[in-house]
Amino acid sequence: MDSGIDRGKILSTLHTLEEAIARAAGRLEVLRGSLLEKRESLGLPAAIGRPLARKAVARGCYPPYPRVNLDGCAVDSSRVSRGSVLRVTARLRPGMEPVELVDREGGCVWVDTGAPLPVGADAVVPLEELDMLGEGVVRLEAEPRRWMGVADPCSDAMDGSVVLGEGEVVTPEAVASLASAGVHDVEAGSRLRACVASVGDELRSLEECREGGGVCETNRLLARSRLEAAEVEVVDLGIHPDRPETLSSLAAAARGSGCHILVTSGGSSVGLSDYALAGPEDIVVRGLAIRPGRPTTLSIVDGIPVYSLPGNPRSAGSAIDLFLLPSLAAAGLPVATVVPGMRAVLLAGVKPGRRLSYIPVAAVYCGGRLYAVPVSTESYMTVSWAAADGYIAVEPGKALEPGEEASVTIVRGVKRRLSIDYTGGLGGGGYRVTLAKPPHGKVVAEAIARCPRLEAVVTEDAAGEMVEAGTPSGALEPVDQDIVIAVNRKCGNNIIAAPRVLEKSGWLSRAASRLGGEILYVDNVQSSARLAALGYTCGAVTLKSLTPPGLRVASETRIRVYIARGWAGKGGSGEKQ
Repeated sequence: MDSGIDRGKILSTLHTLEEAIARAAGRLEVLRGSLLEKRESLGLPAAIGRPLARKAVARGCYPPYPRVNLDGCAVDSSRVSRGSVLRVTARLRPGMEPVELVDREGGCVWVDTGAPLPVGADAVVPLEELDMLGEGVVRLEAEPRRWMGVADPCSDAMDGSVVLGEGEVVTPEAVASLASAGVHDVEAGSRLRACVASVGDELRSLEECREGGGVCETNRLLARSRLEAAEVEVVDLGIHPDRPETLSSLAAAARGSGCHILVTSGGSSVGLSDYALAGPEDIVVRGLAIRPGRPTTLSIVDGIPVYSLPGNPRSAGSAIDLFLLPSLAAAGLPVATVVPGMRAVLLAGVKPGRRLSYIPVAAVYCGGRLYAVPVSTESYMTVSWAAADGYIAVEPGKALEPGEEASVTIVRGVKRRLSIDYTGGLGGGGYRVTLAKPPHGKVVAEAIARCPRLEAVVTEDAAGEMVEAGTPSGALEPVDQDIVIAVNRKCGNNIIAAPRVLEKSGWLSRAASRLGGEILYVDNVQSSARLAALGYTCGAVTLKSLTPPGLRVASETRIRVYIARGWAGKGGSGEKQ
């Protein structure tokens, strides 16, 4: 006897959540452009949940001065040592003008976290390493090191550096970053807009249920509440009957309401009155390998992405939390949702720490894989925080290697493109640079070959004067030395060309001669402002043929080099570092 069941509806092949999210993200990315079609200027709180229609840049340097990073005593590290007994001559709090350390051999200045570094001091000994001998007298229990406990000027953001790029979402965290960088208004696009509807002849609204009879509809309310909590604008299309034409008519209504997606509940299973699987021809995902939530579908109906959720409330809830919202986030769409447990390939390693650490990462979805680059920032770096899309948890004493998979918690939509510095020496400017051997570069090269959304570039220097240094005779070949990987997000915060890589080529020295000085190689801890204070000048050199094997350089490559003028016996007062 023929049961009348359409065998084409049978869910014979189910997708894992990882597969389903990857497939969905690939089809949904096109929506990012539509969100930027309408743009308006908004204040920061009003812009939350919207993508930027134009990049936002820092309006000033942050911090604007050498900043104290911990409570303690500021000292001149060249004049005192462990065991020194010092008299507290002054106190500095955040917001105060810096005072001078008048007695560099027998005195110190008490400083609070966030205060400017006193003039003449170059280190802060933390409170925990001080022995209080009496009122206004302390003994140092730790050896002070130069720049200990001090944040460099401009280490979080330089004037003109990019805080949030075009298309990136203004989140509550991004609002803090933008405000810290002096940005108060932004040009933003539209919020993501979703239409929701329930399908079922038996369903009744809450008002009808009060009068008795029928099945009280809940899934539409569930979907609406979850989407609104994720900062998505919602249009409620109500309850509709089980009919073959219902899905297409709802898609038309969604388009007419200006919705980017349609979320329906009911009709997604294999019953005689379930039409979600029978109507659309362009089915992206058909069935999830989860329980509850298996009969979940994503299809494209008349150009509108349609999420067809199961009619069972628990199943619908699972589909929303485990598939619908994560797939929107994976596509980089503006949804305020936390997606835990996403597997990502790390493009840079993480050093072991002494305690459980949550490392911020920038992420991009491509080719069914999530790629992530650690964005290491200090706790005071509010502006740099905007670069992160999520976090990875690193157990105490455990190191993570390049190419290794890690569990990432995504807290906002991932990036559309992710640029990676791969030329062997760009560092500083707020990032703790990751060093690794050539296999590290191989991991990046292989990832870039698979993912066109990954780029290998060198951060442009927006602050330095552009100097044409000529083209080297041949491509710079990688050598068996360390290679630096860092997130390329801000302009103007990189310090130096890599000493052990670029010094192999004589062209850089010739470029230095044209700039009128000598190349100064520094480590990645020193900052632009500190070098400038020591009397060094900078220029930006263009390398037009820097093409490491297996990588493509996205644009003209610029590195910032420092030229020492008048130091080390040449009549200047600056000290070579």
